[in-house]
Amino acid sequence: MKKFLALILIYSSAVLVSCFNGVCDDFRYFDFKGIEFDLYKEEILPEDSLEFRIISTDGYFLGMSNPKSFLFNQAFALSCEVGTDGLKYPIESFVVTSNSDFNSNYMAGTPLNDLIMLNAWIGPHQFEYITLNEADISKNYETYMYISEAPTLSQQHELTISLTKSNGEQYLAKTGLIQWK
Repeated sequence: MKKFLALILIYSSAVLVSCFNGVCDDFRYFDFKGIEFDLYKEEILPEDSLEFRIISTDGYFLGMSNPKSFLFNQAFALSCEVGTDGLKYPIESFVVTSNSDFNSNYMAGTPLNDLIMLNAWIGPHQFEYITLNEADISKNYETYMYISEAPTLSQQHELTISLTKSNGEQYLAKTGLIQWK
């Protein structure tokens, strides 16, 4: 019985050591397997802006086995604050296009990134509106984006987002029909 208790004590100590000895470091990043459009509304009145956000789907945390602890690899990492270092594969390209002519400067298939505004964090409780082209897309903006300018040519649009990560994975998301009134 003493040997059994001693074994449990050794095992418990090894678990604690492995938890505080870098296991959490193996779960520093997160990743996703898809994206979706989240439109605030599909009918845009003259005084309104198109408001949307992009939602990552099938998110997960990335980890590797901890070479310091061959028995306890990832089993106790659930208590860690995982994903705090951001995306494992940062976003390198983020392009929004329409299937219809927006205005004379933005014809169908032309990136609309100059028209899209987002609220970017610049410091504690400080935000500013910038265009999508001005944004550092490798950062993780969890904000709504806006197109405040109404189209002057076609009033019906279906938007497509093309997102490419640093590992080469590309994702597409499309809206349904958006109608400007």
